[in-house]
Amino acid sequence: MITHIRPKILFSQLKLSNEQKLVTVRLPSRRDDSIDDRSASTLETMCLLTLQKIVRPKVTFEFGTCLGATTLNLALNSDTEIFTLDLPPLKAMQTYELKEWDNSDPNISALLNNEREYHGLIDLKQITELVGDSREFDFSPYYSACDFIWIDGGHSYEVVESDTRNALKMIRPGGVIAWHDYGEPLYPGVAQCLDHLSFEMFHVLGTSLVYKIC
Repeated sequence: MITHIRPKILFSQLKLSNEQKLVTVRLPSRRDDSIDDRSASTLETMCLLTLQKIVRPKVTFEFGTCLGATTLNLALNSDTEIFTLDLPPLKAMQTYELKEWDNSDPNISALLNNEREYHGLIDLKQITELVGDSREFDFSPYYSACDFIWIDGGHSYEVVESDTRNALKMIRPGGVIAWHDYGEPLYPGVAQCLDHLSFEMFHVLGTSLVYKIC
């Protein structure tokens, strides 16, 4: 069951101490104007980072690294340990529909060479890169070990359902699971899957972000 809320409802859940007057976030400047515009929008990023600040996760798991833009934002705004899972480069290109991009696109080169947005910008000890198909990956070491989970890997009904099923085993009580691309016409499988789930979730209006507090 999905409840649609305005962004300010989410932002209002961020509790400040008496000493705090402002909440600040760090956003990287883009290194290349041709960066994939399928990454989270600015509003989505702000909502995601708000959820992160509410949870204050010690361990974060990301389904779908792609170019690592969201990974970088999560790392810049928390000292959380991040595990990020993606397919091998050639298989990832097919999954992310990169075949429809021009071969001269620098994003293709970045993926083939395993170049991520966070390389050279943060301490890589904070991030563990995992390689594999999430439908076959052994998640048992992460069961009940994660405080924050971001699902933005394969967008078919099958993959979203599988990732969600695994995420529910991995999340700790009080943690948050968030999904990207809900309602996006390019990825109908995301909405088809989430709309069929029976537990309570929230969709932030003006974004394709859905989240569940566990």
